[in-house]
Amino acid sequence: PDFKANFSRERGISPGDVLYLHCDFTTPPKVKYMVVVCCEPLLVLLINSDINEFIKRNNDLMACQVEINREDHDFLKWDSFVNCIEAHAAFDL
Repeated sequence: PDFKANFSRERGISPGDVLYLHCDFTTPPKVKYMVVVCCEPLLVLLINSDINEFIKRNNDLMACQVEINREDHDFLKWDSFVNCIEAHAAFDL
Protein backbone atom coordinates (compact mmCIF):
# COMPACT_ATOMS: atom_id res chain seq x y z
CA PRO A 1 0.00 0.00 0.00
CA ASP A 2 1.10 3.55 -0.71
CA PHE A 3 1.60 5.18 2.72
CA LYS A 4 1.47 8.74 1.41
CA ALA A 5 -1.82 8.23 -0.40
CA ASN A 6 -3.36 6.31 2.52
CA PHE A 7 -2.20 8.85 5.10
CA SER A 8 -3.44 11.79 3.06
CA ARG A 9 -6.79 10.13 2.46
CA GLU A 10 -7.29 8.87 6.05
CA ARG A 11 -6.02 11.98 7.87
CA GLY A 12 -6.76 14.62 5.27
CA ILE A 13 -3.15 15.82 5.50
CA SER A 14 -0.73 16.31 2.62
CA PRO A 15 2.53 18.20 1.98
CA GLY A 16 2.01 21.95 2.09
CA ASP A 17 -0.78 21.80 4.67
CA VAL A 18 -0.38 23.97 7.76
CA LEU A 19 -1.17 22.43 11.15
CA TYR A 20 -1.65 24.18 14.50
CA LEU A 21 -0.65 21.76 17.25
CA HIS A 22 0.93 21.60 20.69
CA CYS A 23 4.69 20.91 20.48
CA ASP A 24 6.31 19.20 23.46
CA PHE A 25 9.75 19.53 21.86
CA THR A 26 9.89 23.35 21.96
CA THR A 27 11.20 25.35 24.94
CA PRO A 28 8.84 26.06 26.48
CA PRO A 29 6.30 23.57 25.06
CA LYS A 30 3.58 25.50 23.22
CA VAL A 31 1.08 25.48 20.38
CA LYS A 32 2.72 26.30 17.04
CA TYR A 33 1.97 26.47 13.35
CA MET A 34 3.90 23.99 11.23
CA VAL A 35 4.06 23.07 7.54
CA VAL A 36 3.79 19.43 6.47
CA VAL A 37 6.75 18.73 4.17
CA CYS A 38 6.62 14.94 3.87
CA CYS A 39 4.13 12.18 4.64
CA GLU A 40 6.57 9.24 4.80
CA PRO A 41 8.05 9.81 7.19
CA LEU A 42 5.68 12.47 8.49
CA LEU A 43 7.87 15.59 8.78
CA VAL A 44 7.03 19.21 9.55
CA LEU A 45 8.83 22.56 9.51
CA LEU A 46 8.05 25.03 12.30
CA ILE A 47 6.70 28.51 11.69
CA ASN A 48 8.16 31.14 14.02
CA SER A 49 7.11 34.73 14.62
CA ASP A 50 10.74 35.77 15.09
CA ILE A 51 14.19 34.45 14.28
CA ASN A 52 16.46 33.34 17.10
CA GLU A 53 19.44 35.68 17.69
CA PHE A 54 21.92 32.82 17.18
CA ILE A 55 20.45 32.18 13.73
CA LYS A 56 20.48 35.90 12.89
CA ARG A 57 24.27 35.96 13.42
CA ASN A 58 24.88 33.07 10.99
CA ASN A 59 24.39 33.73 7.26
CA ASP A 60 24.16 30.01 6.43
CA LEU A 61 21.36 29.53 8.96
CA MET A 62 19.61 32.75 7.89
CA ALA A 63 19.47 31.36 4.35
CA CYS A 64 17.21 28.62 5.77
CA GLN A 65 14.58 31.08 7.08
CA VAL A 66 11.72 31.64 4.64
CA GLU A 67 9.63 34.73 5.30
CA ILE A 68 5.87 34.35 4.98
CA ASN A 69 3.68 37.40 5.28
CA ARG A 70 0.39 37.72 7.09
CA GLU A 71 -1.24 39.42 4.11
CA ASP A 72 -0.99 36.22 2.03
CA HIS A 73 -1.66 33.75 4.87
CA ASP A 74 -4.94 34.39 6.70
CA PHE A 75 -4.08 32.10 9.62
CA LEU A 76 -1.08 34.24 10.68
CA LYS A 77 -1.41 37.08 13.18
CA TRP A 78 1.86 38.70 11.96
CA ASP A 79 4.60 38.18 9.40
CA SER A 80 6.51 35.01 10.27
CA PHE A 81 9.29 32.67 9.16
CA VAL A 82 9.39 28.99 8.19
CA ASN A 83 12.49 27.50 9.80
CA CYS A 84 13.93 25.13 7.18
CA ILE A 85 17.02 24.22 9.22
CA GLU A 86 15.45 21.09 10.70
CA ALA A 87 12.41 19.02 9.80
CA HIS A 88 10.74 17.56 12.87
CA ALA A 89 9.20 14.10 13.00
CA ALA A 90 5.53 14.72 13.60
CA PHE A 91 3.77 13.16 16.53
CA ASP A 92 0.85 10.75 16.45
CA LEU A 93 -1.88 12.46 14.50
